[in-house]
Amino acid sequence: MNLPGQKTIDNKYDWPGEKEDNPIIWSEYKKTIPKDFQQFNGWLGYPVKEGREYPIFPYELEVRDRILKHRHVVINKFVGAGMTELIPRIMLDMMLNFDDLHYSEFAIISGTRMKFTVEIIKNRILPIILRNHHEIIDYSVNEEIKLINGRFIRGYPTENLPAMHGADKLQFIFVDEAAFFHPNVQEQLMIALERNDTKSQPHIVLNSTPNGPEGAFYRTYLDALSLENDYDPITLNYTLGIGTIFTEKDLEIIENKKRTNPRLFDQEYNNQFIAPLGAVLPPLDDSVISDRTGITL
Repeated sequence: MNLPGQKTIDNKYDWPGEKEDNPIIWSEYKKTIPKDFQQFNGWLGYPVKEGREYPIFPYELEVRDRILKHRHVVINKFVGAGMTELIPRIMLDMMLNFDDLHYSEFAIISGTRMKFTVEIIKNRILPIILRNHHEIIDYSVNEEIKLINGRFIRGYPTENLPAMHGADKLQFIFVDEAAFFHPNVQEQLMIALERNDTKSQPHIVLNSTPNGPEGAFYRTYLDALSLENDYDPITLNYTLGIGTIFTEKDLEIIENKKRTNPRLFDQEYNNQFIAPLGAVLPPLDDSVISDRTGITL
């Protein structure tokens, strides 16, 4: 089934209408796009949760400022912090408003398999644009969305990291729920990030809820806290969600978890890396990664 205003040509999605009858002149169109990030999101359409629009909250604005300032950040966040929605919006702002970028590709690594990655691109990223501004899309095909100014977002599953090794024009790399990849995959991922950092010095954002005291995400976050790498550590505690992103239902779930499973509460909301009681860490796959976004925007 096609999305509104969308037609399919050989598995490729294109958005007709304004572009066909009145071709957009990018040099003129870009003048209409708000430069202030809060206003930019109003232009895109603010994030929606349970039928209600939410602005970009102060803690989210700080995350954006630190990404732009430090280039490499590692985010230890509470479940439901909204980062899976926020970071693509930061990427879109850069793609549309930043004239001094050296490269055109913005990469998202989310999930171990291509099927899951395509779902993220089509069901989470694409709707942000289509809600109010389908005219800025040149085309979208499976794991890629290209904008009319030539910049594009491409998804990479961890099973296809060799393809990212070959990319030499990456401006931004967003790794979502990084702690939920298998530890061996996390190590391979860090090697790929280091190779790309050498080639194009992209912005790199490692984002995740904690998942036990092992793996490259855990090590990168701890090393960042002790100033042993060049990542800026961002800690988003669940208290930031009170009065902002959490609904009354969310708060009931959190209070119940705090009471009935304090260890899980500390890991999912209190930024603690806690191993399962008396157990080896469980194998993880895309279904587990998907579960972590249960109450996100």
